[in-house]
Amino acid sequence: AVLTGQFDKNLNDVLQYNGLGTNQFRDNAVYKENKAFWAIRPLTEKMKKWASGDVQFMFSLYRSQLKGVSPDVAARAQREATSHLSWKSASSGFVNARNIGRFIGRGGANLRQLQSSTGTLMYPAPSDTPGYRNGMFMVFYRSHQAFQKVKEAADR
Repeated sequence: AVLTGQFDKNLNDVLQYNGLGTNQFRDNAVYKENKAFWAIRPLTEKMKKWASGDVQFMFSLYRSQLKGVSPDVAARAQREATSHLSWKSASSGFVNARNIGRFIGRGGANLRQLQSSTGTLMYPAPSDTPGYRNGMFMVFYRSHQAFQKVKEAADR
């Protein structure tokens, strides 16, 4: 992402760019030793400090970046953030698209329309999902009726 006007920058670079200091627990050198550093379980003490340091700075970064945008953009960002946070209490399930191309549509048009009309979010299922097959989608929904409509669309 281009957050500072430059490519390949990490959170500390963005924090510095916004005059907020840096997370002293970040250590990108770990990726040279282990590209899957964050897949280690249980989390090490170093990982916990790194992650909590990042989270601590996010609120300051949010406030700093809002100062540089118009009131309309700030209001839209607030609405989108509220919408995204509301998904943490949603239910989830899986559907198998009988005809993937028809389900997704040209450029994703059918999928976007279905998400909009049902109030759902859909993503391709991870390949390590039990019973995974090509055309499986993970669906986040707030009503069983909405999930049923997605299932019907997937079965067409």
